[in-house]
Formats: sequence, structure tokens, C-alpha cells
Amino acid sequence: MNDFSDCGKEFIISSGYLKQLAQHFTTSHENALLSRVKICRATGSLFKPERTIFRLRVYDMDKHLRCPGKDLCDTIIEVKSQNGSIDMDLERYKIRIPNQDFFIAVEWLKIPYNEKKMKSLPGSKDPYLITYTPSIGWQSADEQKNEMWELNYRDAWVQTAKFYGRKQALISATVKY
Repeated sequence: MNDFSDCGKEFIISSGYLKQLAQHFTTSHENALLSRVKICRATGSLFKPERTIFRLRVYDMDKHLRCPGKDLCDTIIEVKSQNGSIDMDLERYKIRIPNQDFFIAVEWLKIPYNEKKMKSLPGSKDPYLITYTPSIGWQSADEQKNEMWELNYRDAWVQTAKFYGRKQALISATVKY
């Protein structure tokens, strides 16, 4: 679901206020097993690849708010990578998708390992802008595509269409029935 062939040129990154980025998926059957997840991320240059540690989260859909709800995995899935496309086998976690709608999220870790400093624009109050890896690929979506959600610093899920237009995260999922 939501398969992609290349990472494109647009990426979303966190300055510490965006905690998670989630992509909505719909399966054709209930009680599916999440088998694989693929995530597209920016890697930087060949000589200085962008390293990152992040957490992968899987959520059921909150039936009332239609946003990420209950966490479906009781294990912390932490990913350390320098690769552009991350392809993970998740069968050992035995993550069952109880309903047809679910979300896969990337959780940014605001730690020194993930920190990137960039010079701020002239006239800015702070001399540096600090961001955190990973940089997750995203692209424009049409009406048939899934939605992208973000967990902000207030711990509230907000659909990204309200800020960026209709987009989808370059996160794909494979399920087994």
C-alpha cells in the first residue's frame, strides 16, 4: 500500500516541535498482519550521509476523531540508519491491524545524534536553526490517496492538509491476511 518508486525532492523535517509524522492506510480485511514497512528519507551527500535514529509507531484509527489512536505495538521499534530507503521486515513484532484503517508513524527523537545546525537567515533572532533527522519524503496526493497527519508539540494530531495542502508521506506498508 502507498508504494513509491523514488524519493522525489520534497522532505519534511522536524525542528523539535513536530513529534511524529503518520501516514493513513486502509486494508481490505480486518485483523491483517503488518509484514513490511518502507520509508523514504533524505540521506545528504555521498561523502557525508545523514545519520538518524528514530522510532517507528503503528496506530489504530481513533473512530471518533479519525486520526491516529491506540498504539498497536507493545515493543519499541527503534531504527538507526544512513540509507535513503529503509525497508523493514516487521513480522517478528506480530502487529495485528484490528480494523481496516491504521497509521504508520515516524517518531523524531530530539537527541544530539539527530541534531543538524544550519545558519539562520539574515536578520533572524537566533544565529542557527536546529533541526532533527530523519528527513521524510512526501509528495502531492490526489483525492484517492491516503492522508498524512502530524503530532505537534501540544500532543495533538493534526491533518497536514490544513498546512501544506493534500500530501502523502513516502511510507509504504505490506500486510498479510
